[in-house]
Amino acid sequence: MLLSLEGVSKSYDGVRMVLKGVDLELSRGEIFLVLGPSGTGKTTLLMIASGLEEPDSGRVTLLGHELTKMDPDERAAVRLKHVSFIFEGFVLLEDLNVLENVLLPLRLKGSVDEDRALKLLERLEIRDKAHRPIGGLSMGERQRVAIARALVDPRDLLLADDPTSNLDDRRVKLVSDLLREIVDGGTGLLVVSQDPRLRAHLRPDRTAILEGGRLVEAQ
Repeated sequence: MLLSLEGVSKSYDGVRMVLKGVDLELSRGEIFLVLGPSGTGKTTLLMIASGLEEPDSGRVTLLGHELTKMDPDERAAVRLKHVSFIFEGFVLLEDLNVLENVLLPLRLKGSVDEDRALKLLERLEIRDKAHRPIGGLSMGERQRVAIARALVDPRDLLLADDPTSNLDDRRVKLVSDLLREIVDGGTGLLVVSQDPRLRAHLRPDRTAILEGGRLVEAQ
């Protein structure tokens, strides 16, 4: 098992419960899609799955590492080695150009594969923007840069937060096909989204709706 969440609950201010006893399992080469409107706890679910946030209760295990028993530095070490992330807010560095942003995960590991980065940008139809500043990009272009950055160094677990919210139908399919290729290579993909188009284009192995703090399997 790649990722396991058991009985995970999370509240804010000790009052507002956003997750209530969530159970989730994800294997290598599998896509789990979680759908739900804004404010239902989807991002919180990803933050806890990655160890960026701690649950109030429950257990989170990634590749045998029980994140809920680790300190922040230990969780960060596991995350750096095993997890890549497509953030809803992109989290791009404005003082770097497109290519430099995409190459960041590789630089953190002391290696650079510019050819792979450029090929990803080409697949995502932004190769011509490689040396442009981030500030000059549209929201859809920024989203595709964030996707390229997450895929340039494939890891065991890919977490994606609303990865297609700024894309038209054709590019939703383009991104879905690229994500499916990464998964076929052995990565496990957990996606949370408000975008119902992903269910058709991404062809997830499992789909659930997050409502009332609980995951409900979709038919």
